[in-house]
Amino acid sequence: DKEGRPGGGGGGAAAPQGLGCMEVMSVGELAAHLKVCEFATVECANVGCQALLIPKDVLGHAATCEHRVAPCTHCSKQVGWKSIEAHQNLCPKATVKCATKGCKEEVEKGLGSLHVCQHQEMSCPACEETLLRKDVPAHWQTHAEAHELAEIPAKMEEMKRKISDLEDKELSEKRHAHPSTKTLVFNWRAEGWGPGYYASESFDLGGGGVADCVLKCGDAPEVFSHFIGFDIVGEHKTLRVHATMSVLDKEDRTLRQVYEIGTAAAPKEVSPEGNDGYYGIDFTPTKAEQDASVRPDGSVRLRAVVRVF
Repeated sequence: DKEGRPGGGGGGAAAPQGLGCMEVMSVGELAAHLKVCEFATVECANVGCQALLIPKDVLGHAATCEHRVAPCTHCSKQVGWKSIEAHQNLCPKATVKCATKGCKEEVEKGLGSLHVCQHQEMSCPACEETLLRKDVPAHWQTHAEAHELAEIPAKMEEMKRKISDLEDKELSEKRHAHPSTKTLVFNWRAEGWGPGYYASESFDLGGGGVADCVLKCGDAPEVFSHFIGFDIVGEHKTLRVHATMSVLDKEDRTLRQVYEIGTAAAPKEVSPEGNDGYYGIDFTPTKAEQDASVRPDGSVRLRAVVRVF
């Protein structure tokens, strides 16, 4: 009929073939209707999924689609739903607790073996008593007489030197054992806050780039009398890095993060040509920071963490 009811004989009317739609219209109106029909099918937007859906089911399907992606809770990388659990179990950004009894620190899996635990047991070189690393300074003060007063200064400095050298060696070996993380972590030493230029060991940035971390100490008392950063040389053109540099206290804990370049999410592009190869910041350590960082032998220790992307 002319109104286009199903079963009518003429008029050119047609019903769209969507799932459950019962509207009737002329053939000429069909194309426009299909654009707004709530029963017209659409493909799932997830790569690999071939499901055909009606608009009202799209959101519900998206929440359960086996081909959907989700961000890793540790690194924010988008990962396929079927693989998300395996990825998060192995993600280098996931944090784990230190396995040493009594230590409550959490570190990233990718840097876990670089953790210098203050609850690690070690023997006192004077009396062979087993101590935790964090208790060594107090032990020496408490047992001064038993350790023979005349020999304490030399033995204490020797023990601290051995601890420092051992930690530097451990950090150096461990960073070379993790080339896939492209993360370099190490300490370097300055002879106090007085005038001088103190550089770390040189390290390979990859791609032909070599750098070393530096601390420049001026002799002026005014603000910004010091500089901390790193010097890049080599044949490479541009590298992307995220680096932090910190002053350590007398027990090798971070006293103050002085400098950061880039972030893990947005690394900074650096090159030998940029800034003449120097990247860093001017600063002046406060009196409290100097008191907390200068060791009995007059030295200061600094730590760099450099990630190359």
